[in-house]
Amino acid sequence: MNPHPFEIGRTTLPSGMKVVTARKTGTPMFFAVLVLNGGSIYDPPGKYGVAELVSRFLEKDTIHFSREEIASFIEGLGGSIESDSGHYTQQIRLNILSQFAEHGLKMMAEMAANPVFDAEELEIEKEKLISEHNEALTIPFEALRYAFFMMLYRGHPLGIPSNGVVETIPGITTDDLNQFHANFFRPSNAILIVVSDMEHDRVVEMAGAAFAEWESSGDAVSPELPDVRPIKGVHVTIVDMPTTQAYISLGHHAPLRSDPDFPALHVLNFAIGGGGMLSRMMRIIRVEKGLAYGAQSVIRGGLRFPGVFMARTESKISTGSEAIQLIMDILRDIHENGITENELKAAQSFYQGSIPRMTETNRQVASALINCELFGLPDFYWLSEVQRIKELQLEEVNEVARSFLHPEDFVLVISVDKSKFDLKLHSLAPENITIIKPDELKSTKLLED
Repeated sequence: MNPHPFEIGRTTLPSGMKVVTARKTGTPMFFAVLVLNGGSIYDPPGKYGVAELVSRFLEKDTIHFSREEIASFIEGLGGSIESDSGHYTQQIRLNILSQFAEHGLKMMAEMAANPVFDAEELEIEKEKLISEHNEALTIPFEALRYAFFMMLYRGHPLGIPSNGVVETIPGITTDDLNQFHANFFRPSNAILIVVSDMEHDRVVEMAGAAFAEWESSGDAVSPELPDVRPIKGVHVTIVDMPTTQAYISLGHHAPLRSDPDFPALHVLNFAIGGGGMLSRMMRIIRVEKGLAYGAQSVIRGGLRFPGVFMARTESKISTGSEAIQLIMDILRDIHENGITENELKAAQSFYQGSIPRMTETNRQVASALINCELFGLPDFYWLSEVQRIKELQLEEVNEVARSFLHPEDFVLVISVDKSKFDLKLHSLAPENITIIKPDELKSTKLLED
């Protein structure tokens, strides 16, 4: 009996495009994602926002079809198609009935290969993008997010929001978009992930026909990128803005997602703040102290560069410093003394019970396959990781805690009304405290030395 929930197949087309499929029978639906290694970390210097704007144009006019024709065609087949951009990738997603998959793939190929970057349309999109940034920076937790990643990845493109920064967007031209598209939208730089009820060979046949006219050849033209600087010491940034609460993020870098310690990191994060009411942050900060409604942590593994560990909460302005101190105390205690046997067992039970929910939908399966391809994870890694979590011993997790957590080296960012907030943390002597206004997040100033 096959222990795996579905079949996975892989084929590389003569063009260099890789096709990865998962067959899930029972539902005649076809979910496909075209993944291109060409995200915002490759934006030209001083033109941050190019990747985002390229992605937006993928849903507009192409050489052969108007956006209205594309929308009418896909919707007429009962499907949907959309694009987006992140730090590492561009993606086009297609969801359609299997009987219309061939037509959907052809339209996906048209959008990827033949977008039209119109100058007048670009001015409209730039204004919209700037407006979105301006609106976001009036929201405390959005300003917190901008500042946290700028400080965490100072001097690196990962510190720049994937949708760019306000100061650089006006200077972007259609030439920039065309050059970015030419550099990265190549079959050899693309992976087509398909989850459907179809045989692998049939999907490969359809993909080969649909993308046959995508003629761009050769490898992507990727610039050299700097290494991520390690976090040394404590770096505090206060975003001074009108708030009724203190919004807090504290953290440091995390290993690559392919790191063999990641099962232990899942358990560690569960115990710190990722396990809801079973986590220490919720138990101490919310239940015992009553300082916040929610408190959580997250660990995201890195792809090419280190990932992120972040603990976050929001508290009354008057109790903000106490909440920060509690987070620091929790992290220091786990770093020095580890988690408990009960915390380990709670995490093991949670992950064992979560297996059926990990790949319920075609979209979830596609996301898992994307992780396999991008992060170099083994097939069905979620099953093997849960099995590894089940086998973990307490000392193994605590050894990872000692090496992973850095209670002396972290970034702390607070969005708060500075006139009402007094930062008081015992046993803390920050080398650098920066007070900024949200408008300063419209530039790359924080990323600079």
